[in-house]
Amino acid sequence: MNLWRYEKDGKPSDLLDHDAFAKLVGEGVVGPDTLVWQRGMERWESFSRHRDTILGATIVDAADPGSAKCAHCGEPAATVDLLPYGEVRISADHKDAFVQEALETARTGLRSPDEGPMVYVGFWWRGLARLIDSFALMLPSYLFQLPFYFLLYRRTGNLFTPAQSWTWDIWTAYAGGIIGGTLVAVAYEVWMVLAYQATLGKIAIGAIVVTPDGGRLSFMRALGRWLARDLLCMIITLLVMSLVAGIIGLIVGVFSGGNPTVLVAAVFIGVAIGTLLGSFPFAMAGWDPQKRALHDRVSSTRVVKKNR
Repeated sequence: MNLWRYEKDGKPSDLLDHDAFAKLVGEGVVGPDTLVWQRGMERWESFSRHRDTILGATIVDAADPGSAKCAHCGEPAATVDLLPYGEVRISADHKDAFVQEALETARTGLRSPDEGPMVYVGFWWRGLARLIDSFALMLPSYLFQLPFYFLLYRRTGNLFTPAQSWTWDIWTAYAGGIIGGTLVAVAYEVWMVLAYQATLGKIAIGAIVVTPDGGRLSFMRALGRWLARDLLCMIITLLVMSLVAGIIGLIVGVFSGGNPTVLVAAVFIGVAIGTLLGSFPFAMAGWDPQKRALHDRVSSTRVVKKNR
């Protein structure tokens, strides 16, 4: 008999047959990224890869040859209303979602059933990992800034000389330090994730970065994840912070008659509020069911506990 298990809240379910799975799919309990397994399989795999086998999506009902099941939702429909997609059939309403899921579940590796279902890592633990990574990158980043500080002191005799007094070679050294520090951060993130599935911070908290079905990231996906986090998410945060600080500063400036002390205090408060509001690309990991931040959604990755 064709019996399967699925992962729910970090635990495997009882063995279920075709009808039980079809009901769970219809209720939304089992989705494309849900991990499933049956006896004889070496690894847990995503439901989207075995939807046809579990639900019999390509089997035409012998009692009604004019109907078949949608490979996305498992619901029966008239064959003429379903679109062929390879060996399966998809309802027109679910075509885009099915294709997107197929793209998201492309992977370079799978988890073994011995590892168990994935357990997602929450916001605060991820914040701690990020803090550890910041300390790990601090020294290499400062090393790239040494030529800048050397030139600044040699030309001006002061490490705190205002930027308007810098010469072209000081600006060049400053830009080189920023570029060098950025390249170190990219290399660190991508190499660590490819080699160990985790940065030093995530290793410290016992977490790894994986694809939706638990596989290893490819180079492009690891690079895309860094770009989404350190460029896209940071740009969003800075834009929201600047907008909120500007609005608060403008309003307070009007009502305070342009009092400099009050205006400076208002801007500082606005920056704090704006930073808090602008952190939603990262904070969404706190309420997302799979603990995904915005960059996880963009790159289709998950941060999960490493099974020891």
